Amino acid sequence: MDEQLIMFGGAVKALGNGRVGGYLVRFTDEEELDLMGEYFDAATDYGKAGSSAVYYNHGLDPVLKKRVLGEGALDVQDVGVWIEAQLEMRDQYEQAVYGLAEKGKLGWSSGTAPHLVEREGKHIMRWPLGL
Repeated sequence: MDEQLIMFGGAVKALGNGRVGGYLVRFTDEEELDLMGEYFDAATDYGKAGSSAVYYNHGLDPVLKKRVLGEGALDVQDVGVWIEAQLEMRDQYEQAVYGLAEKGKLGWSSGTAPHLVEREGKHIMRWPLGL
């Protein structure tokens, strides 16, 4: 099974020296649905992972492929799930990814395995992170 669900979060913010952060998941409600017509909130079960591997374009980029760019610490806050990571910056490609973050050209998105997701109506009740 190679399927994965992907949801968009907030902007990738360049924090200096190869560090990036931002909201991987933004909390909303039935009045402010995401592009899929659903919503996450603080009651959603994000699993027990305290960190997640960071990929460019979910490992689908033809150059970077499934290369892990860094490990991001996950923190559930009042407005969403914050992620902060140190990118490895090993070569020109990884440095270019950070350059895109500095220019505000990247956004966070989270992916998970479809069979682990649970919904009640438009509310995503379970969305395990860090898989």
